[in-house]
Amino acid sequence: MLKQPDEIRSAYSNPGTAEQYIGTRFVSAWGSVLHATQVRVVNNVIRAHGVKRVIELAPGPARISTDVSGFERGYLCEFNDAMLRVARRRLAARAHRWRLVRGDAFHLPFSQPVDMVYTFRFIRHFEEADRRALYQQVHSVLNAGGLFVFDAVNVKVGLPAARRDGLDAQHVYDEYYEPETLQQELVRHGFTPRSLTPVIRHMSWQQQIQVLVGPRSTALARRLIELLERLPGEPLEWVVVCQKTAAH
Repeated sequence: MLKQPDEIRSAYSNPGTAEQYIGTRFVSAWGSVLHATQVRVVNNVIRAHGVKRVIELAPGPARISTDVSGFERGYLCEFNDAMLRVARRRLAARAHRWRLVRGDAFHLPFSQPVDMVYTFRFIRHFEEADRRALYQQVHSVLNAGGLFVFDAVNVKVGLPAARRDGLDAQHVYDEYYEPETLQQELVRHGFTPRSLTPVIRHMSWQQQIQVLVGPRSTALARRLIELLERLPGEPLEWVVVCQKTAAH
């Protein structure tokens, strides 16, 4: 299992991985619903809090940022050159809003604070000591009261699914949470939890829709998956919104 920062960087450094990243994960009905929820939360936070300056950490091929709006200036901080090339191409029409920066999230190259940081499918891949370092870096670049948005995996759903699928040596590590332990971790590292938005609330049914309906009609499969999202259930993940605690 890949856990160390260098191992995880290497896993995503292949040019083929960068080119295929979105198509293999987020074009399906399932993936598009996950993507849409993440984008909606980010955009809602920007509008609700009047965010002007924003950083996305480890944006990969700019999957999220192509759909993010409402801010004045944004920075994408990515370590892998292959991902940066794809991101630059995808954001070409929005270059006036985004600046792409090659940088290490463990040593952020920013001197001016921002109002918001967000990242997806990133901080969850690291063990506690490395997450602590990442929280510290995020904390250091945020204005007082600045916001941090990311995704966290539910232990009750994500861990059984991972075990069922099987974990091999090339599997990238994921941290799994209960809501209480997630909120405790945030407080411990200088953030006040604000909201947890559930995503994929009926995983087994939604997987079946993806398998049985998706190949015939992506639009219908997405509609059915979205309808299930309206019903209460134990989610696969949460989109987490938290706020920098000034006294930390």
